[in-house]
Amino acid sequence: MTEGRPFIVWCAGVHWDALRGTDRHLVAALSERADILWVDPPLSIVRKVRPSPHGQQNEGFGVTEVAAGVTRLTVVVPPFSSRPVMREAASGLTRIAIRWAVNRSRIRRARPVSAMVITAPDPLFGAIPDATRVYFATDDFTAGAELLGLPAVRLQRLERKLARQADLLVGVSDALVDRYRDLAKANLVLPNGCLMPRDAAPVAPSSLGLTLPGPLATVVGQFSHRIDIELLEAVADSGASLLLVGPHDPTYEPCRFKALIQRANVEWVDQQPYEMVASYLRASRVGLTPYVGSDFNRSSFPLKTLEYLAAGRAVVSTPLPAVGALGTDQISVAATPGAFASAVTERLAERLTDELVERRRSLAALHSWQARANLFLAALEHVAAAE
Repeated sequence: MTEGRPFIVWCAGVHWDALRGTDRHLVAALSERADILWVDPPLSIVRKVRPSPHGQQNEGFGVTEVAAGVTRLTVVVPPFSSRPVMREAASGLTRIAIRWAVNRSRIRRARPVSAMVITAPDPLFGAIPDATRVYFATDDFTAGAELLGLPAVRLQRLERKLARQADLLVGVSDALVDRYRDLAKANLVLPNGCLMPRDAAPVAPSSLGLTLPGPLATVVGQFSHRIDIELLEAVADSGASLLLVGPHDPTYEPCRFKALIQRANVEWVDQQPYEMVASYLRASRVGLTPYVGSDFNRSSFPLKTLEYLAAGRAVVSTPLPAVGALGTDQISVAATPGAFASAVTERLAERLTDELVERRRSLAALHSWQARANLFLAALEHVAAAE
């Protein structure tokens, strides 16, 4: 950590070594201008030794340096921490661990915490009472309660409490901020951003070891209950070459997913590092965002949509408010399997010109993670000045 930079405690909704999402990308951008103490969600001792089906490696324990400007705190708690009494104990242990880690940092660097950010419904603000309090709604947790395996009433109660305690309420969509806008002192809509790959020049699928002939329609991300598998089946039925990049949640359509990836015109490459994902997008013609029409998804801002545009590729997506917010003709919108497959066919037939690639990348650059980080830090400074 460096003197003179803001010191932010970031209580993340996912573990540092899980699939990279909003928390990880935004913190990486923030770390160029601030020092971050990243706090993992409480980790059950059982989960610590059991592999996760969601890409989480559960590595590390205590305080570890994980990146330039980022220190990670991992708190291991007793089992059954999702149950009411144990859940309160886990939150209490986490607050104690945060205070210990922050005091350790203060001793070495003699500076206060600028802000404490919570991105999942967990009552942790009491750990650092003097810091600017930020509740950052990265997802619609109430709508996604069933997916998370938690009671919706409890999640809504916690979210309302955090919004009321917050000096700044942040959400990735208008819907998430509007829900609790009147409870917080200040509000900020901060959609997800994207990384800008250095090279977007097309490459042949065979150069990456793929067996599919081009042009490719590609889906990047986790194949879970957020994805409409009927749309993917329709694309495959059309004869298009369909590339699936990312881990499969074993509880999500196990039989249909297995049948899908066994088709001759479908290839699945499981979870990949960012550099490899960027290469797969260079081998593609169009990126797909085939989300189901749930309240959870409608309140989201899919990372993959901007990632496709950042790679210079067209997008076919189901109807989402986030798509309308981008306001571009480079995203085709379709809701039904037939319409979705037809839109994919049309986009695959487009010639990938340098002009199209540059238009898409210029749009994505306006929504980079660094641009998002700058807006976030400006909001923090404004709130601090008003206190």
